[in-house]
Amino acid sequence: MQFKTTRLNRLTLLLALSLAVPAAAHAQTAVYAEFTGASLSVGLPHIDGGTFGVYSQKTLGMVALGLDLRGFAQSGSNGQSYQGVVAGPRIVFKPRVLPFMPYMELLGGVSRVNVNTSGEDKDLAYNAVFGVDSTVIPHVEWRAIEYTYGEERTIPITYKALSTGIVVRF
Repeated sequence: MQFKTTRLNRLTLLLALSLAVPAAAHAQTAVYAEFTGASLSVGLPHIDGGTFGVYSQKTLGMVALGLDLRGFAQSGSNGQSYQGVVAGPRIVFKPRVLPFMPYMELLGGVSRVNVNTSGEDKDLAYNAVFGVDSTVIPHVEWRAIEYTYGEERTIPITYKALSTGIVVRF
């Protein structure tokens, strides 16, 4: 009797693992490009430019977890500029019945700002990102909207941006 119970437990465990592994093994990598309009808490009220990046994530049911690496460069009409590279964790919610996927990210890295009032500054920066992607065709998504709130510590500067763009998944 002990043999049958142990064998049944092993078969149950094997079945559970076989159902769980494909979902956990589904990894996805994507590149994206966005047009970004932003404002800084000092200097000119508006800057714009691009945000480019790559992310990799694993889907676990209705949630995907991953890492994002992005660079951004925005400038204004008076020589004001803000550039940086940030990276960090990403979480995506994938509702099966809706054609869009909301996501959030907490990113940290380095930035360089030139506001013409206090010169150029390089410092650590962080960004909190909230957005919604919508699948257009297989492997191509429209980044419908993305809101970024960030800060740089030294000056200090608050950065707020809205972006839209295209995501290509591999």
